[in-house]
Amino acid sequence: MNALEPSELLEKLIDAGFRRAAGVPCSTLAGLFDTLEGGRIPYANAPNEGEALAYAAGSWLGGEHAAVICQNSGLGNLYNALTSLLATYRIPALLLCGFRGAPPFNDEPQHQLMGAISASVLQLAEARLTTVRRAEELLRFVD
Repeated sequence: MNALEPSELLEKLIDAGFRRAAGVPCSTLAGLFDTLEGGRIPYANAPNEGEALAYAAGSWLGGEHAAVICQNSGLGNLYNALTSLLATYRIPALLLCGFRGAPPFNDEPQHQLMGAISASVLQLAEARLTTVRRAEELLRFVD
């Protein structure tokens, strides 16, 4: 299977109507963050994941879709915004999350527990989950 190319992913996001992005940089999605910093769409480098999710909510309320990009170690930082802001007001958001430590991949010790529980944490918040390895798979999810 071919790796997901960051520039191809960004084009698919734009094609799907995303006009902004916000996130907290991480090494697993470094190529995507580098591509976003190229200025094709406005990108907000957020101080934490909850702020990135709030940026996406504000963008949606203002009539534009924003993608949120982060690492799964930041799920704890965005959980309150996800459950009390987005869920309460039924605000849709696309979260592109690198899953460090997710089984069956070995990673640094600090990522093992969150890697093992990330999908469950998001499912508890009633988030729809999909694994995207190629950009064309994204359209299936965002349509």
